[in-house]
Amino acid sequence: MNYLCRSASLYLWVGLFAIGCQLDSLQGQAPLVDAAQPAREPDRIQVAVQRALPAVAERGQWWIDEKNCVSCHRVGNMVWTLGAAEDRGFSVPVDLPQVVRWAVESSLALDPQGVSAAAKNKEGIAQLLMADQVRSVLDADLAMDWRRMIAESQEEDGCWSPGGQLPAQKRPAEETRLVSTMWLALALAASNGSEQFAPTVGRAVQAVQAYSAPPQSTEWFVTALLLADAVDDSDWRETVRSRLLALQRADGGWGWLHAEASDALATGMALYALARTASTSSEAIRRAQHFLVSTQQPDGTWQVPGTKAKKKDRPQETASYWGTAWAALGLITSMADTVPPSS
Repeated sequence: MNYLCRSASLYLWVGLFAIGCQLDSLQGQAPLVDAAQPAREPDRIQVAVQRALPAVAERGQWWIDEKNCVSCHRVGNMVWTLGAAEDRGFSVPVDLPQVVRWAVESSLALDPQGVSAAAKNKEGIAQLLMADQVRSVLDADLAMDWRRMIAESQEEDGCWSPGGQLPAQKRPAEETRLVSTMWLALALAASNGSEQFAPTVGRAVQAVQAYSAPPQSTEWFVTALLLADAVDDSDWRETVRSRLLALQRADGGWGWLHAEASDALATGMALYALARTASTSSEAIRRAQHFLVSTQQPDGTWQVPGTKAKKKDRPQETASYWGTAWAALGLITSMADTVPPSS
């Protein structure tokens, strides 16, 4: 009996010794899975985008089905964001070419006075003209007609007046006018055959650069940075980029009005512009990515206060939709070059 007990003890000791040796050999090696470790930031960015895309698609399609309206820039945001996601390998939960065709057909529709929706929605048309997914569907002659319509509606001072409800935004009216001007100039500068619109774009640039009041919205700096890059004005580009970076808040974000708290709409816009015009590895970009990933809601959206003066103090559905679309677009544009698997 004593012999059996001693033998059992010996086998137990040998077994424990072997396990200890295996544990010693694993020291210093990274575990295959460690649930206690937070996900790496690139992984979190990819997950955030994947969570946002269904919300962008669903609420965009809801707008089409319920509102039948192409004039509030929502559809342009939808196409731009989902198109960029699809190009990066994400699965997009909507028939994007069908949405583009709907947007084009709706933009051609005439009101009782014979004015097309495109003529009343030039900023939205500019977004469509700048989206790669639209270029593959939009008839080249129609695209040129739209660009000519934009160019011919430029006012004597080089600007365009904002359409729809944009004049009601919570910033100076002239600043809104200049932001609309920059979006429209961008659509002309980024188009095929842009050289024929160079004088039009040049007049717009002069008008923007002559603006002496301090801009109050992040969108002004975003559009100015994109336009400076489009016309290859390196001095202006660096000046605007420096001013935009200086406005980044301690939490990594920007406010729609830069004096306000950070939100997804302004941060997504700023992240997109910086990623388009600078290295995607900058510290400012990483901080903006972290802000967006950290503030996303469980349903994949971001909540954004209204951009109108009368609705600025509480989240609004339209502003939150814009914010969700822009946050996703900024994250997509600033991602590393690895393409995520479709799922």
